[in-house]
Amino acid sequence: MSDEATAIAEAKKLPWPDRIAHPNWKVRSAAFDDINVACNGVYDENDPCLQEFASLFPKAVQDSNAAAQDKALDALAAFQAKATEQHVARNVEKTCTNIINKALAGRITTVQRAGAVLLNYVELEQAPAVTEALLAGFKHKVPKVAVACIDLLVQAVSQFGTRVVEPKPILKALPPLFESKDGKARDKAKELVVELSRWVGMEVIRASLFKEMRDAMKEDIERAMQEVSSLGRPQPERLTRKEQARIAALKAQQEGSPAAATGGQQEEADTPEAAAPAEEVPPEMDPYDFADPKDILKELKKEFWEGLESKKWSDRKGALVQLRELCAHPKLASGRDVDYGDLNRELRKIISKDNNVAVVAEAVQCTGALAKGIRQGYSGTAKGLVEVLLEKFKEKNPAVGRAANESLTTMHKYCFSLLDVAESLAGGLSHASPKVKEETLGWLRTA
Repeated sequence: MSDEATAIAEAKKLPWPDRIAHPNWKVRSAAFDDINVACNGVYDENDPCLQEFASLFPKAVQDSNAAAQDKALDALAAFQAKATEQHVARNVEKTCTNIINKALAGRITTVQRAGAVLLNYVELEQAPAVTEALLAGFKHKVPKVAVACIDLLVQAVSQFGTRVVEPKPILKALPPLFESKDGKARDKAKELVVELSRWVGMEVIRASLFKEMRDAMKEDIERAMQEVSSLGRPQPERLTRKEQARIAALKAQQEGSPAAATGGQQEEADTPEAAAPAEEVPPEMDPYDFADPKDILKELKKEFWEGLESKKWSDRKGALVQLRELCAHPKLASGRDVDYGDLNRELRKIISKDNNVAVVAEAVQCTGALAKGIRQGYSGTAKGLVEVLLEKFKEKNPAVGRAANESLTTMHKYCFSLLDVAESLAGGLSHASPKVKEETLGWLRTA
């Protein structure tokens, strides 16, 4: 027996931590092969070797020898195939970080193996840890690693969807990539944005990211989003372990149903598309859920307030247009530290007393925009405005009536129920003006 074979044979007597830390890379490689074989022979998730192996991988995946590192990644894949969420949860963060720092800069086969095991961790319910590690990799000093991290997030979102891979931290981490000096990173970032748009909707992307992009990038992404939107809403290509178990249980229940027993047709659930119920596809998401709250009151300077009091209708309208543009931010700040009292009083005064219909319509639209951005924090104000807005239905100018209708709809959606404002609605239905009665009833039919 050669000296090398003797060393490998002798090393097999050592504990696992000593074998994978051995100075001879061939001994380490043989240890990883043995772990692989042992994992393939596991048929019970309670097998003690799984718990024993779990702590080895943070070190194993950063082996300094490329061939041994590939063996370590293969062993990890074999371990993941038999492990449970509990087996991997304790060491997943360190393992993912070490894979990104030590394996994604390696040769092509190593990068492929690394990507596969990172996605396996997502399947094992570890999407938050994998996402966090990949987002940290965006800042890696080696451009190749940063690009690989972006690409793996594209794959994770595409395969598992945004119910598994939380999109909010990704959206927050993307803007610096738009100005990256590496063209490959910018291109891959655009690909990630477009993939996210399939799941969260184009409006979320526009509201969250477009302000951070140059015009040329906006045009590229807008065009790409339009192309993928024609494909319809996506479904996950791959399921997590919990979802796999749920689908398997559902399938077993169907096969044991009376229909199955009598030979009735049962839909096969061999794929996520066939197995997952309709609710597996998330609805169009709300930009509000992804935005940081913005305090617009700080941006309303002296000129704004003077504009509202100006004798020129164009100045008053201009101030209101400025306000509505600020309110276009998906989420407006609310709470004890943000007092909209003065602004609400000015808007109410304009809606009730201003004699210029263009100014009134703009003020009404501002109340709807505030309701959409503040939501429950605007509830009290919105309820108090219902009677005032219903009164505007009697205006001859259709722009005012349309604005009132739209703002009431927005307030109903985000701020109050019909029961909350029943008294005000009853007043509209019994109003002396037939037009107010008719418009109130028309609004209620669509509410």
